[in-house]
Amino acid sequence: MLTTIPLSQARRRLRRLVALVAKGHTFIIMKNGKPLVLLDAPEPSDKHEQ
Repeated sequence: MLTTIPLSQARRRLRRLVALVAKGHTFIIMKNGKPLVLLDAPEPSDKHEQ
C-alpha cells in the first residue's frame, strides 16, 4: 500500500511509520507538495551490506 505523508507528520510519527513499513506499507514523504523520500523495506538478500 502506497501512502503519501507530509514531512512534518513523518517527523512526529517516525516510529509508527517504521513499524508499518516492516508490515509491508510504503510511504512517500512529501515536502512543499513534492516527493522527497520513499520509505520502503529493503528487498531480502543473502548478503548484508555495511
